[in-house]
Amino acid sequence: MSDDNVFATKVYQKNSKLKKVALVDADGDVVDLTGAELYFVVSNNSELFSKSIGDGVTVTDAESGEIEIQIDAADNDVSADIYKQELLLIDVENNRYSSLTGQYRVLESITTGKGD
Repeated sequence: MSDDNVFATKVYQKNSKLKKVALVDADGDVVDLTGAELYFVVSNNSELFSKSIGDGVTVTDAESGEIEIQIDAADNDVSADIYKQELLLIDVENNRYSSLTGQYRVLESITTGKGD
């Protein structure tokens, strides 16, 4: 996986977000996700939430390395703060690669009590 796969996510408290990502390796080549496992984790020293294939992570085009991560409003029902995020890819040969590491920033929302 490429060290360039560093990114930040910004989302407001109790808001949903669909994150679309195309994974590439260190040479900029597409990562084939056929048969791979994927785990997206957000943490602040303890896990806030995680997503995996079939549970919030969808591989939209395996050969092109394209995925979507569905982040639900309930996932962001936390204090406004900066958290850590990481996507773990385990390929068909059981090699583990961390990618999409960076900040997961939950911004304060003044509407958190509405629509409950």
